Amino acid sequence: MPFVQREPHDKDQSLSSDLFIGALTNCDPRISHQVLALNDEVEKMQKQLRKNINDSISKKLFLDQ
Repeated sequence: MPFVQREPHDKDQSLSSDLFIGALTNCDPRISHQVLALNDEVEKMQKQLRKNINDSISKKLFLDQ
C-alpha cells in the first residue's frame, strides 16, 4: 500500500507520520481504510487551520498599517 502524500512543511515530521500511517495500514487491513480516512480528515483540518492563521495574520498586518 502506498504512503499517503502530504504537503511538505516539516520533512522529518512528515516522514515519521507517513511511516507511522504506513505501519498502521499494513498491520491490520481491516483498519487501513479507517486510518487513511482519519488521516485525510486531520490533513483537511490542518490545512484549514493554517489558512485561518494566515488570514488572521494578514488581516492584523493590514489593520496595523
